[in-house]
Amino acid sequence: MFKTEREIYIVLLIAAGVITIILVSFFILLLKQYRAHKILFKEKMLAEITATEKERKKLAGDIHDDIGPLLAATRMQVKKASPEALDKAVTYIDDLMVQVRAISHTLMPVSLSRLGLVAAVKDFCDSVSSSGGLSITYDLEETGLGENEIHLYRIIHEIVNNTLRHAEASLLHITIRKETRKLTIATADNGKGTDMNHHNPGHGLKNIASRAELLGGDLYIETAPGKGMHFTLEIPLNEIAFSNSGR
Repeated sequence: MFKTEREIYIVLLIAAGVITIILVSFFILLLKQYRAHKILFKEKMLAEITATEKERKKLAGDIHDDIGPLLAATRMQVKKASPEALDKAVTYIDDLMVQVRAISHTLMPVSLSRLGLVAAVKDFCDSVSSSGGLSITYDLEETGLGENEIHLYRIIHEIVNNTLRHAEASLLHITIRKETRKLTIATADNGKGTDMNHHNPGHGLKNIASRAELLGGDLYIETAPGKGMHFTLEIPLNEIAFSNSGR
């Protein structure tokens, strides 16, 4: 090889090396920006959901502490009047008190804050089953995840509501499994199922996906026409620990 050819060859190698370094640096910068954006998005979503949960908790407390006793006192005063015409008023107040308790429970279940996720899920599922139409069975393990249990409860609540509204199912089974490094929530119904390729995710499914992402979990949906719908949420426990530390 002549000297000039060798010099050209060396120059080309150096140029290729410089271009490679520039490209690698560029991709590393893009990756860092993507990760930073993802962390900021997760922190923003966490802040929004946390604020919403605080408002729900406050509103549930106000309903329980203020409106509930006021309705009870009104009912007592109405009953003292005792004309037959007031019987309907008493019935209306009773119905209203039931609805107020239901709204308060939906906003912030008392059993969740007092007894934990398993008790709250059982309470909710038993209430749905007793109303008829959908029978819910469960196999639940304690998670011990503290404040993060509200997100798990909202996910299960949304799945049950989605089943009631759209699945045309008579049975729903819910499982919570806690392993050493992973928490799994799985649900399965015997409803009509759907074709996800032609299915537009509604607000409920988006809420489920958002909370799953917030917890660093992976959400899987298996369904087909006539095959029911199966949700599986797998959450690495180290991701939940990160979520807790970021509060």
